[in-house]
This record gives sequence, C-alpha cells and structure tokens, in this order.
Amino acid sequence: MNAKTIAALCLAVGLSCPAWALDGAQPQAEERSLKATLKETLQPFVDSGALAGAISILIDGDVEETSLIGYADLRTKRHVTLDDMYMQCSQTKGFCGVTVAKLVEEGRLNLDDPVSKYLPEFKDLWVETSNSNGVRTLTKAKNVLTVRMCLNHTGGFPFEISCKQH
Repeated sequence: MNAKTIAALCLAVGLSCPAWALDGAQPQAEERSLKATLKETLQPFVDSGALAGAISILIDGDVEETSLIGYADLRTKRHVTLDDMYMQCSQTKGFCGVTVAKLVEEGRLNLDDPVSKYLPEFKDLWVETSNSNGVRTLTKAKNVLTVRMCLNHTGGFPFEISCKQH
C-alpha cells in the first residue's frame, strides 16, 4: 500500500497517522505495509495495558492486510488469533451508518423508501396490539416501514426480538 492509502485509512479509523504517511514520503525504498503501521500505532497501547488486543482486516483493491496485535487473554498472555470471537455490541452502528450514507450519496438508497423495496419480506407487517394471558393479538400495520424509521429506531421493533417459533 502506498503512503496516501495508509494515511487515508489511519485517519478514517481514527488512528494517529505517522508523519511519513501524511507527507507522502516512504520510510524505505519499498512501500510500507499498513500492517506494520497498525502495529507501530497500536503496540504502545497494548504495552501500557490500555488495549488488550485488536484484529484489523483492511482491504485496498486486491491487497488484503491482516494485523493481529496483543492478547486474547491477558491473564495467560495468549495472543490474538483469527479464531477468537468477540462481542461487537454497538460497534457495528458506525459501519452501518457510513455504508448507508455512502449509498444515499450515490443515489442507490433513499431514506424515505419503504424497507420492502429492498427487503420484500417487510411488505406486509403486523403489530402486536395486545398480549393478555398468553394470547397475542396482531393487527395489520397502518404505516409503511421506511429506511429512515429503522435508522431512527422508530420502526416499532422491540429491543429484543424472540427467535422462537410459535
């Protein structure tokens, strides 16, 4: 990867960018890898204990760089591997938001479009109007669910959706 790509990726993910990448100079005759830059940037945080570990998989065209830094288990000092599993929690919201913004900017998505335009299974929605003594009453939804409603959390979805078959 070239210095310009490394600088753009560092800035995009909120990392401090090495000065050589910002001014476009290469520290060596060969191009510096993003993997080395990530390790150089994140290792001090691992060393200080502020960060246990990190996995970064970045793709630039046909070039994929995978960087494994730090520990999956601090107590045993077991290093991070690609087989480790982590809770993502709210981290996906940022990626989703950026993706939606890019699609809107490109004219491929309209926030006021019905969700069913993109996911047909959302065309005929029903809402729970009562739940008494284990008997649920459903009524056909009056409003059309839009992309904007999903992003604003005003689509009427409960915090947890049961996956049980009834």
